[in-house]
Amino acid sequence: MKQLMKKGTAGSTLVEVVVAIAILGLVTAPICSSMLVAARINARSRDVMTAQLQLSSAVEQLMAEGIDEGKGIGDKISSPGVEVTVEGVDGSGKYYEITVTSELLDTVSVKTCVKSKRRFGGQSFGRSDLPENLGGGL
Repeated sequence: MKQLMKKGTAGSTLVEVVVAIAILGLVTAPICSSMLVAARINARSRDVMTAQLQLSSAVEQLMAEGIDEGKGIGDKISSPGVEVTVEGVDGSGKYYEITVTSELLDTVSVKTCVKSKRRFGGQSFGRSDLPENLGGGL
């Protein structure tokens, strides 16, 4: 009689342990996968935010100081990680059309108009002074 009781309570078999580990693996695999995807999205979001802050700083600097025709634009910007390209000058010569692009992410860029400092003595112009094709009359 004692042998019959021992046989029924001997513990887990190898098959039961293998099944339990397989079920645990099936449950944890999607959770780990979603955590990896979340980490990638978080890193991309951090890069985009850093690029936007760098662009914002550079554009604010250029808008505040204007562009002097005799000096290079690269000397004006103290914000690293941005590239400034002068697209051209509007018909009145008051504004430069510029594109500021992040060196961190090519997809983050700003196209705006910045006043010309040299020709007009550094005076500021309002948005209504912009020609129609550069954003005036909005």
